[in-house]
Amino acid sequence: MWLDKLSEMKKISGKTTEQISEESGIPKGTLNKIFAGQTKDPKYTTLKVLVHCLGFSVDDLENALISPSKKAEDEKLSIISQNYHKLNERGKTALMEQSEIIASMPQYINDDIKSNSLSADTVEREEVG
Repeated sequence: MWLDKLSEMKKISGKTTEQISEESGIPKGTLNKIFAGQTKDPKYTTLKVLVHCLGFSVDDLENALISPSKKAEDEKLSIISQNYHKLNERGKTALMEQSEIIASMPQYINDDIKSNSLSADTVEREEVG
């Protein structure tokens, strides 16, 4: 996914690999490997220099890497935070109490957290016994 975004940035910049190499100081061979997808995990510093040379920021590249589900989750958290800040102290206290009640109800707990919680309970019981 990052490779698609990086290739798009290159296309938008209109620069050739040769030009990018000259301007960025990144060897042409390294750039060829990055753009061909042969370099699976390029160094952060290399990507930073590369995207800046293309006229973009690292944030532009990172935003492309965030999955749609993560973006949706972040939006939900943002809405919760905005609503919390609208409340007076009494409302904030009520919201916190309600969230603790809901978070303690098994039907609302994420399956991953249930599994981790069960593992922790088992370890705790073994240590006590």
